[in-house]
Amino acid sequence: IDSHHLFDSIRGAGRRLRSDVTATENYNETAYLTSFDSDGFSLGGDDGVNKNTATYVAWNWKAGGNAASVGSNTDGSINTTDTSANVDAGFSISTYTGNDTAGATVGHGLSQAPDFIMCKRRSNTGNWTIFWNNAETSDPQTDYWRLDTTGAVADSNTLWNDTAPTATVFSLGDSVDVNASNNTYVAY
Repeated sequence: IDSHHLFDSIRGAGRRLRSDVTATENYNETAYLTSFDSDGFSLGGDDGVNKNTATYVAWNWKAGGNAASVGSNTDGSINTTDTSANVDAGFSISTYTGNDTAGATVGHGLSQAPDFIMCKRRSNTGNWTIFWNNAETSDPQTDYWRLDTTGAVADSNTLWNDTAPTATVFSLGDSVDVNASNNTYVAY
């Protein structure tokens, strides 16, 4: 059994994150996903994405525009490196660099507050941290989930700074999983 591999055009082809581990982003331009194409994508020969006789599934979403139309979002106190948003679908992808400041905000590019945010530190090991506005918790901005563990929902003000997302930004605490100084992140 292999990990789910996550790729997006914001980070670029060949940049792999795995959803079940805390590992850093791996880069290999020939082994993993090698390109995003007009009619799909192309794969390299890594067994995790393209093993002979193995069966795979791919889930694909398109955020906004094409890779050339992606740009920085300056709505928050942390400018994103790149943000691609599909307002109609309610889906965006952003990359940013943390500043280790509780209360920092990041623009998500949508026109309403997101119900689900998933962040992953790329430049160092770290958990997949999730904000989820759902019926299981009465105060979602105080809670977090982990994609890479089997743990239950937990409480911490160091992740979302106990602040609900707005129509333009989401808030960060000073946890290394979402906002370590000079570390790079991706948020879906």
